[in-house]
Amino acid sequence: MIRAARGRLEIWLFAAALARLAAPTPALAGAVCAGDCDGDGRVAIEELITGVNIALGNLDLSVCPAFAPDASIAILVRAVNNALDGCATAPTATPTATPPPGDPTGAFLASVLPRLLDVYRSGLAIPPGAGGQTIQCGAAGEASVTCASVGDGNRWTVELSACSGGFEGVDPGDLDGTMSVDAFDDCATESPSGVVQVVYTGSLDFDGVSLDLETTVSGVRNLEGRLQVLVAGSATGDCLGGERFFSSTTLLVEAGASCPTFGLLQVSPDEDFVEGAFDRVTFSSDGLDVDRDANGTVDETYTGCDDPLLAACRP
Repeated sequence: MIRAARGRLEIWLFAAALARLAAPTPALAGAVCAGDCDGDGRVAIEELITGVNIALGNLDLSVCPAFAPDASIAILVRAVNNALDGCATAPTATPTATPPPGDPTGAFLASVLPRLLDVYRSGLAIPPGAGGQTIQCGAAGEASVTCASVGDGNRWTVELSACSGGFEGVDPGDLDGTMSVDAFDDCATESPSGVVQVVYTGSLDFDGVSLDLETTVSGVRNLEGRLQVLVAGSATGDCLGGERFFSSTTLLVEAGASCPTFGLLQVSPDEDFVEGAFDRVTFSSDGLDVDRDANGTVDETYTGCDDPLLAACRP
């Protein structure tokens, strides 16, 4: 398969070279680097082969979401350009001393996104054999768990009631709602692992703040605990100015961390992400950049999701 993929890759490279000569497509500053599967800022030949195999249907997109959404010719051309020219780096800016008043995007980054990552970790921490049981969730909460075959895998459905502390000490806050977890693992003997999708619909309460969530987080966690995930959905709360929609490309999150070190996130009051009506956030190992109204200009730079300049949710 590898030899065949290399042969096909030569064809893709030839086509990409022609496309490059005909209409150069430089990467936009601040954009996630197409083809960079491991987030190291470079695109290697093995990663291009992975992209070709995704395009041919030999591999699932979850193996390398950096070829999202569909490993099309356009995405592969961008990946080839990145392999030849290197990944673009986002422009830097001086952090603003006073973020916009009532900043919903800042509140989302400081208070919501870290908890979404912990909701995903909670889904991965469902104890083996929990299907058909009601188990303790945190200090006083309960989780009623069922597990059944769905397609080629299994789905854990978890009804959460005052679930504080999650499973195995993961603490996104108090969860009251329904979580479904899709994976290929055995209900009776394993916790969800590998490629896992976690869907949560319900409330999230923390530090006197209450939010309503409808969110999907899908991706993988490696043996060292590093996450490679996509997030999408909506969050509603007073500190967010009502309902906010969010969608990301691949986010890389180090083990136990509350903020990505790579990826691109959009936050908007409009579920269609109308141009000029959403903020674009670019994550890197140095922190995060916020492009207000997604006009291609970095307006603010922060050290991370815990930067005190970000307007976290307050009661």
